[in-house]
Amino acid sequence: MERVQVFKADTTQAVKSLRELQKELSEIKNRMAELDSGSSEFQKLSDRAGEITSSINDINLAVKDSADSFSKWGKEI
Repeated sequence: MERVQVFKADTTQAVKSLRELQKELSEIKNRMAELDSGSSEFQKLSDRAGEITSSINDINLAVKDSADSFSKWGKEI
């Protein structure tokens, strides 16, 4: 009988980070809605919102790539 090695990934920190980013982005959007779009504060928040969105996209892509890799690996068995 063949032994199968089980892989476990702790995603707790990544999920926490993703949730924190999503919360921060929501707060920024709410704050931006109250500001004049030409103000320096609006521009600073807009820049930060772009950074957060990019980070969220990176996390989502990494998760998708990992899932695809495991899926392909499973098919080779």
